[in-house]
Amino acid sequence: MASILKRGEYSYQATIRRRGFPSKTRTFDTKPDAVKWARMIEREMDRGAWNDNHLAESMSLADVLVRYSKEVTPAKKSADIEMIKISALLRDPICSLKMSALSAPDIAAWRDRRLKNVKGSSANREMAIITHAIEIGRKEWGLRIDNPCKLVRRAPASAPRTRRIVGDEESYLMEALNFVKSPYVKPMVILAIETAMRRSELLSLQWQNVNLEKRTALLHDTKNGSARVVPLSSRAIALLEKLPQETEGRVFPLTMDAFKKAFVRSSTRAKNLYKADCQKNGAAIDSKFMVGLRFHDMRHEGASRLFELGLNVMEVASITGHKTLQMLQRYTHLRAEDLAKKLG
Repeated sequence: MASILKRGEYSYQATIRRRGFPSKTRTFDTKPDAVKWARMIEREMDRGAWNDNHLAESMSLADVLVRYSKEVTPAKKSADIEMIKISALLRDPICSLKMSALSAPDIAAWRDRRLKNVKGSSANREMAIITHAIEIGRKEWGLRIDNPCKLVRRAPASAPRTRRIVGDEESYLMEALNFVKSPYVKPMVILAIETAMRRSELLSLQWQNVNLEKRTALLHDTKNGSARVVPLSSRAIALLEKLPQETEGRVFPLTMDAFKKAFVRSSTRAKNLYKADCQKNGAAIDSKFMVGLRFHDMRHEGASRLFELGLNVMEVASITGHKTLQMLQRYTHLRAEDLAKKLG
């Protein structure tokens, strides 16, 4: 039998102790409410239908995401990026909901709100974080709930990016990068174009894995988990030779956030330099100049240029690290005018 104790003038505490079950305690404003709850829990225990959902009732989605960011995210290769995504998620009202109250309609409403600010692919990646965090909670932390994310439709996937560097964008970007105080930002951008390396791969590249004589760079920490050796062009070698060389340590000792901010500022400066030159020379301003250009597009550009140099699919894939042709096609966009020249 449950014990009902009066706590104060208007408070009653119900406590249930059953062999084979954890102790359950809850406080109510009236004694009838306490008795009703105790009988309900005891009947569920008798039928074998009771689930201990106190954790789901006490934890909010914010609590789950914060614990996930501390215990799971740090072990991921994309930890820095995922932390940024989780910080954005924590600002949404959905995170105030208790896990026991979180429902599929709540997730769907969050999805629709996000789609007003981000593309479908971005919203889906954030939903994947929520889904995995809840699954970890269910399997490892004792959350006794169904995962509502599994009942919600994903947003339509965004079309693959086809953005390449066009016209004078590269020259103005390089000019703008000269204003960056760090001596590593501009070389990193150039090396991304020359090698089609990812940002994470460049930031983790170690001097001990760079062989200037053989003109190669060994990448251990890659997105797909497979190490690969990247050949270095003459331009890449000349660039690396000018950098401060250490027997140990990273080639580009920058943080992800610092580099990202420097690149964004340089892109804005490049656009302003272009507009100033157009106004000075009385030339028409191209409204699309530098619009939407991201650092990851340097990888697109690098892969496309490798094809334009005449390398075949297997050769390009060995450099970029793509596992399948389908994956490589997403990052490779050849200019029609260049293909036309080959046709004669």
